[in-house]
This record gives sequence, structure tokens and C-alpha cells, in this order.
Amino acid sequence: MSLNLTPLGIACAIGAGSAINIGIVVQKKAVNEIPPDKRDAKFFRNLVSRRTWLLGFIIQIAFGSTLSIAAQAIIGPALLPGLLAVGLIFMAVGAAKIVGESLKRTEIMAIGLIIVAAILLTASDIGVPILDPATFNTMDPIFLANEWEFTAVFFGIIAVTEIIQRKNEKNRAIALACQAGCFLALANYWISPVTVSVVHLVTGTLVMPWELVLGIIGAIVLVLANICNVAVTQKAFKGGNASLVIPIQQVPVNVAPVLVFFWVFSSKARSILTFPFLFIAIGLIIFSSYLLARRQAMLESIALTTTKKEDRLSKGQSE
Repeated sequence: MSLNLTPLGIACAIGAGSAINIGIVVQKKAVNEIPPDKRDAKFFRNLVSRRTWLLGFIIQIAFGSTLSIAAQAIIGPALLPGLLAVGLIFMAVGAAKIVGESLKRTEIMAIGLIIVAAILLTASDIGVPILDPATFNTMDPIFLANEWEFTAVFFGIIAVTEIIQRKNEKNRAIALACQAGCFLALANYWISPVTVSVVHLVTGTLVMPWELVLGIIGAIVLVLANICNVAVTQKAFKGGNASLVIPIQQVPVNVAPVLVFFWVFSSKARSILTFPFLFIAIGLIIFSSYLLARRQAMLESIALTTTKKEDRLSKGQSE
């Protein structure tokens, strides 16, 4: 009798989402401990030396990432986004209890919509068995072209958001949150090619040297994407609330699996419900991101106005 590991995989995914979001909230608490006037000079060096930030980082990486990899190995990438999104509930509670952020009704509704959208994406059956040679064929030039085009598009979005955050102070946290989400989406994809290369290496089916080179390149992209995600998230926290930054990150994270299924793998819908679920999910993601972005832009505008007033007052007193 075969052992059904699906409940274990589901538990790992929910645990991963919870650990990742709690870890990020703890990191936000560390950011808040740094006075606003000291968040520019040697910000990252000051941040990573704090025990609070290190605790949050350990929770996110050691527990969250490990459980996420285990969940993907057991249940595959199809169920993962929806189950990871359950962690947004812990994020909302943590933002209120740990960081002291107040959640408005609109923000709670937007977070709920993202969770519903992620569940609909899961139910739309757009998962791909990564260990099936028929679908994950690293020797297929069309597949490889699609893979790198997908990667290039996300790096293009990252470049655009970098320009926005440098030139538009009012929308800086929003642009950085979207940028961090793009890095996370790339990491979520590239963990699959790396997993395939490792499995083929262990089983002795690795096509040398082609798959080995692809595996090494994929590992580099995976590591850099994860590092950049953490770094950009901390920058977003300098002026953004965790309860807004983290859900906005989920927009590219939840849209990416759709692009992977139809673009990278050139797959076709498996059910008549696939497209209705996808359209509703994408609509909910767009609407919820609009609500959260509008709220964050308002908070940044208030903070910017307050900072300018304080600067004028300090200059007046010095004169």
C-alpha cells in the first residue's frame, strides 16, 4: 500500500507561507527600530547586525524556504501558490501585533481577495510535473527560448520599477514591493530547473555537459533572485507598511505561474474551468493590488509632507 504524502505536503506549504510572512514581519520590526534619519547612511550594515532582523531572516529562510522546497517536492508547484498565500493571514496578524500597524477594512478585504485569487489559480490546474521529460525538456530549443524570454521580461519589469523608485518618491515603496515580487517570482520558477538538474545528477541521467551548465546557471539566478528579494524588501520597508508591501509582492508571484504554464511550457488548458478561474483570479489580483497601492501611496504622501515640514521647521530654527 502506497503512503499518501499529500497531507504532509499541504502542511509543509501552509507552514512555509506562515514562516515566510512572520519572518518578513519580524524583519520589518527591525527596520522600524532604526530611526528614520539613519535609514540612509549604512542602512543595510546597521540592519543585518540587529538580532531582531537576523531572527526574522532565519525564520524566513531556514524554516520558510526549507518547508517550501519540501512542499514543492511532495505536491508540486500547482498547489503551492494558493497554500503559501494562507501565510498572508499570519502576516496581517503579525503586522498588527508585532509591528503595531493598524489594518483598515480595505486592506483586510484586499488581502482576502489575494488569498481567494491564489486558491483559484491553484484550482485552475496549471501545474506542470517538473520531473516529466515530456514537459520539462531541457534539450528542446523552443522551451529554452521561452524560459529565457520569460526571465528577460521579469528583469525588464525589475528595471522599470527601479527607475520608478528612483524618480518617484511618492510611489517608491510600491515600486520596490513590485520589484521584490518579481525577484521572488523568478526564484520560484528557477528552483524547478535546478531541482531537475539535481535529480538527474543523482539518478545518473544528467545530459553532460548541457544540463550541468544549465543547472549551474539556474542555481546562480536562483541565489541572486533570493538575495535581491530580501534586500529590496528591506528597502521597501523603509517607507512602506508590512501589511501593504508584502501583499503587493504577491501580484507578480501569483501571475508568474500563469505565464509559466502557457508561455514557457506552451501548455493548453486542461479544463473548461481553467480560463474562467484564471480571469477571475487575475481580476481579483489587479483590484486588490490597486486598493493596496492606493493606500500605500497615501501613506507615503503623508510621510513625505511631514518630512518636508520638519525640514522647514529645523531650517527656520537654525536661522
